[in-house]
Amino acid sequence: MKILLNKLPSKKADELINFYSGLKNKFLGESKFNYECDVCGSKEYTVLGDDVIRLSNTKLYLTEDDQKLIICKRCGCVRKSLVFPDNFYYDFLNYLYNIVPCSIDKSMIEKAKLRAQMCIDYFQENSLHLKSVLEISCYDGVTLDFFRNFFKKKTSSETFYPTTVGIEPTTFAVQFAMKQFPHLKGKIINDLVENVDLQKLTHDYKFDTIISSYALRMVLDPKKIISDIAKKLSHQAIFLVHEGSFINSNMLSLTTQQLFRQFSQQKINYFTNHGLKYLMESNFFKFYKQVFHDSDSLQGVLMAFKYNQKVKADEKDLELSKEASNLCLSYWRTFQKDKKEFLKYLENIG
Repeated sequence: MKILLNKLPSKKADELINFYSGLKNKFLGESKFNYECDVCGSKEYTVLGDDVIRLSNTKLYLTEDDQKLIICKRCGCVRKSLVFPDNFYYDFLNYLYNIVPCSIDKSMIEKAKLRAQMCIDYFQENSLHLKSVLEISCYDGVTLDFFRNFFKKKTSSETFYPTTVGIEPTTFAVQFAMKQFPHLKGKIINDLVENVDLQKLTHDYKFDTIISSYALRMVLDPKKIISDIAKKLSHQAIFLVHEGSFINSNMLSLTTQQLFRQFSQQKINYFTNHGLKYLMESNFFKFYKQVFHDSDSLQGVLMAFKYNQKVKADEKDLELSKEASNLCLSYWRTFQKDKKEFLKYLENIG
């Protein structure tokens, strides 16, 4: 174990390191080398570098010899070399990830508006109405609340609200969401999406809107999750995948800190947008449109896919993914030569 950055008092740092070491040892026997790319299925790879492990945001980071980041030779997407069972990540998120809500942040409302606008475009084009939403990693509940109120339908006698269901692994975030928005009580499942039986989630209806909120890159076996979700959708459903970045989207950013930090964000997978498109279209979701946003308070990419059982993934996307990844990784390697600058961004931004 090598400590990259420590800005915590020694007692607190020791406490977090000991917790992490105990957690790792508890699940090490169930861990496995991540041989197969989740995007294209290839088992050929090269090593990119160390997997930077965050134990406290902006405060404590380390690396370990048995945990690397590897690049798929076929599509260029990047992934963790060592993966653990679901419950390891549940405990990691709750005790070490250190991203929890303490108030309603303006950026979260902006995210909700972006997502709602994408849905408006899609449902209006198809002469449909939004009736039910499942949000994976619903965090503070802002998007679910926004959708409930924005897409409600009023008649002369009553108001109809869309069904809103959330899945969120961070217990504190679930508690926060239900306190802020009482109508979400009983509507949020406090668990990883991998542990939720999506077939039993509802019995009397199918979702027409799925939102993966900064979550898909942190999911074990995303192919299984995507295909399971497809079984719970109405015929013309939309699937929004919202992420902080993709490998090649960082090249569009006006700030170099995105390039420095992009592989220290505790993800299992780091996709290109072409790689994600191939993954989704391999599992019944046809690309609809995407929005790139890069402001001081909100950076990310929102990609939308429409449910389509006949869609076929295009091998050209794998070629484009690899080309884009190769270019972006060459810049990343150059930036990584300045270790002092890299650590500065970890400490000041996380």
